[in-house]
Amino acid sequence: FTFGETNISPMVEGTVIPDNFATGETAEAKVVGVAVSDAIDAWRDAGHAKAERAGQSITARHADQQLNVNVTLAPGPQLTFGALTISGNEAVRSDRIAAIAGLPIGKVYSPEEITEAERRLRETGAFDSVAAVEADGIGPNDTLPIDLQVVESKPRRFGFGLELSSIEGLRVSSYWMHRNFLGGAERFRVDGEISGIGGTTGGVDYTIGANLERPAIFGPDTDGFIRSQLSREDEPDYRVDQFTIEAGFTRTINDTLDVQAGIGFLTAQEVSNLGERSYSLLTLPLEATLD
Repeated sequence: FTFGETNISPMVEGTVIPDNFATGETAEAKVVGVAVSDAIDAWRDAGHAKAERAGQSITARHADQQLNVNVTLAPGPQLTFGALTISGNEAVRSDRIAAIAGLPIGKVYSPEEITEAERRLRETGAFDSVAAVEADGIGPNDTLPIDLQVVESKPRRFGFGLELSSIEGLRVSSYWMHRNFLGGAERFRVDGEISGIGGTTGGVDYTIGANLERPAIFGPDTDGFIRSQLSREDEPDYRVDQFTIEAGFTRTINDTLDVQAGIGFLTAQEVSNLGERSYSLLTLPLEATLD
């Protein structure tokens, strides 16, 4: 069989359905399903969250070996994001979850906004699962209530490492992390490392650092950070003791681009064959990541 008459109505302007859902093409059930799904998704993208199939007429014309397909859709009204409820959280505050999710309450419904809200919450690392569940019914004034259902991760995590080299000696490292440090899905991490123990390439080096990240400080796509580090690098030709501290923000521009900017302070003391010197620097760290 091939398709004879093919019709899906009504369709929102700009709807794109499969090219093989057309007269003369091989009649396959999965093609009909994809075409109807694409038409409904187009209505949802236009804010009609409750768009659905209202009826269908499928007729097989055996003499002509053709299949006529007529599907009727019920797009329903255009909806706006309505009341937001949050469930499943115990340690992370509800107001912070709402701020991180960034759902535009009162704006026209968009499936993309739902996906982005779930992504933002997952990326904090504070939740094992996140689901934005749409209400079954339409709320007052053509609104769509949303229930954000979360399952919190265990807040603390730690790790350690050991590395032994016949030349550089023993390296010991460890970290401790809290995924909800202040009750707002802040991530606090402390790292420490000692290297060069028993090595032949200089003295013992060490590094200890702390990093605090807070999501959604200026809108849902901008996270803030404060980080500091104290270190010693003891090499055969020089020794450097250094302390740095930085504060700034990370901004998600789109799905592939993040930018980071901040201000920092560095102070160090160097000892080498040229003598001893101390200095301090004001730094302006900038970074962009294209993935």
